[in-house]
Amino acid sequence: MRGAVTPANDYDCDDLDRLTDVEYLSGQLDVEGFVMDNLGNRTGEQVLRSDGTVAFTVQSSTNRYTAIGGHSI
Repeated sequence: MRGAVTPANDYDCDDLDRLTDVEYLSGQLDVEGFVMDNLGNRTGEQVLRSDGTVAFTVQSSTNRYTAIGGHSI
């Protein structure tokens, strides 16, 4: 017999249905957060589960990433 099913994760989205936050509920509390510009690029400091805090930089005139995690593209 199956027991009650509980969610494995909680997700948050912005008004455009873009993923902005994930809370992993599998044993230990773990969170990822995403900040995006108006064109959907990750910008600024992102909290990534396996990599800690990672910076994403976008050149606004070309809408392209110029660096991720301090590494130039």
